[in-house]
Amino acid sequence: MSIYYSATTNAFYDTTIINEGSIPADKVEITAEEYASLIEAQNNGYLIVAGEGGKPTTLKQNCNKCNKLNHDYVVETWRSEDGVNWYRKWSDGWIEQGGYSWVNGDKDITVTLPITFSDMNYTVIATNRSGFHVGNDAGVAAIPKAANQITLLNGVTSGVNITWYACGY
Repeated sequence: MSIYYSATTNAFYDTTIINEGSIPADKVEITAEEYASLIEAQNNGYLIVAGEGGKPTTLKQNCNKCNKLNHDYVVETWRSEDGVNWYRKWSDGWIEQGGYSWVNGDKDITVTLPITFSDMNYTVIATNRSGFHVGNDAGVAAIPKAANQITLLNGVTSGVNITWYACGY
């Protein structure tokens, strides 16, 4: 088994999974220990980027160098004390946020978003937090109401916890 890194694809290749001839020409071989160290650093918030000679290295996010490398990165995160709502802001202005709320049967509620979008051109999706049920999930929806609010709709007869996710600028 050999592990390679390609700077052009910013990806790793393992010869137990892929034929070596399919790996980009700029491949650089790394050890299993180097690979494990890079992945651990990534799990701790670092970016994996091409370094000297095309060898992979890590770069701390939220630094000036990240922007020069043209990588978007998380600049702010938040989670409510109860863990129900959260958001992430990215360096390019992209916002991801989510949470969940109880909605009684055949009712809808308005949820104020943790962070306001720049306009109404954002996406919001919803599902039944309790798991997939054909009858229940078909009646659960979310729609944008304002740049800072969504409407969660429950069209089934019983109450459900609705998980929602919204993203946009």
